[in-house]
Amino acid sequence: MKKFDLPGIVAYFISSPLIQIVPLKGGQIHDSWLVTTKVYEKYILQRINTNIFPDPDALMRNIQTVCNYLKESFPEEKNLVLVPTIDHRPYFISEDVDVWRMYDYIEHDNVGNGVNQLMRYYFEAGKVTGKFNLHLANLPSHKIIPLLQDFHNTPKRFQKLMELVENLPSIALESCRLEISWLQQQSQHLDMIWSALTKNVIPWRITHNDTKMENILFDKDSGLGICMIDLDTVMPGNLLFDFGDAIRSMTNSSTEDESVTDYVNFRFDVFEAYTKGFIASSFPILSPDEIALLPFAPYIISIEQGIRFLQDYLVGNKYYKIDYPQQNLIRCRTQIKLAQEMEVNMEHMKDAINQILRTYQNR
Repeated sequence: MKKFDLPGIVAYFISSPLIQIVPLKGGQIHDSWLVTTKVYEKYILQRINTNIFPDPDALMRNIQTVCNYLKESFPEEKNLVLVPTIDHRPYFISEDVDVWRMYDYIEHDNVGNGVNQLMRYYFEAGKVTGKFNLHLANLPSHKIIPLLQDFHNTPKRFQKLMELVENLPSIALESCRLEISWLQQQSQHLDMIWSALTKNVIPWRITHNDTKMENILFDKDSGLGICMIDLDTVMPGNLLFDFGDAIRSMTNSSTEDESVTDYVNFRFDVFEAYTKGFIASSFPILSPDEIALLPFAPYIISIEQGIRFLQDYLVGNKYYKIDYPQQNLIRCRTQIKLAQEMEVNMEHMKDAINQILRTYQNR
C-alpha cells in the first residue's frame, strides 16, 4: 500500500487532535483505517477504489441518501453515519486524486464470518438484513443511482462469460473447462429471479447486495445485531438478492477459497437460523411470489458469484484482491460446490421456509 498523509487527510473531516491511525485488514475493495482522537472519538477513514467505482460522486450521493433516510425515518436505531468534510461534502479528493470518505465508528463485536459461529449470530444477521430491506421499503428506487448496471442480472453475466470464453485461446481455458461445462448446464435456470423482477412479478426494492457476515455489526455485550455497513452496492433490486447472497456467503462449512472442495459443504443449520431471522423482520413486506422464489435465491446467487470469480480469473484478476493467481478459480469452484449442495437440499429448504412462514401466517 502506498503511503499517504493520513493526518492531513483526516483534517479535512474532523479537527480533533489525533492519537493514532491504524490500518484495517479484510476489505477486498477499499483501503481502510481506524482513526482515534484524544477525546476518544473513533472514525473509519476509507480510500475509495475508483477502479471499481469510477463515479465517486454518484456512489457517495447514494450512501448519503440511504444514511440520511435511515437517520430521519428511524432515529431511535443505530445505523451507519457518514461524516461530512469541513466544507460539508460527503467525500474529499486529495491532491493525488485519491477519493476519501469517513464514517462514525460503531463499537461492535468482531464476529467476522467464522465457520464455527454461534447460531444466534446467524439468526441476528438474518434479522438485521431483513430489517434493512423493511426499512428501505418506502425509499423510492429512483432516488438511488444504479452504479453497477445489471449487477444481479445473472443471465447477462453468464452471457458475458460465454462471450469471453469464445474469444480466449484454448490454452487459457485448460484449467477451467469443467467449471465452464457445469455452468453451461445450469444456464436454463439462471433467469428465474431476474425475469420475475423485470416483468414486475416481484417488486423493485432498494437492497444492500453484499450481505455477508462481515457487513453486519453485532453488539459487544448482548450479541444482538446492530446494523448493516458497507453501503457501496446499495441499488434498486429485490430482497431475494440480499437473502440469496447472505445464504451463499454464510452457509459454506469452510472458506471462500477452500482448495479442497470435499471440505465445502452446505450448512443447513445456518440456512435455517438465518432464514428465521430474515423472515422475522421482512415478513410484513414479503410478497407471495418472493416467498415462492426464496429457496432458489441462494442457488442462483451462488452460481452468479461463481461466474464472477471465473470471469475475473480469466481476465487477469482485476476486480477481486488475490494472494495467488489461481485464487479466483478456487473461489469459483467453491461457489459451484455450494450450488450443487443447495440443489440437493432444495426440497428440505422449501419445507423449512414454509414451516417458518406458518409461524407468522397464523398470527
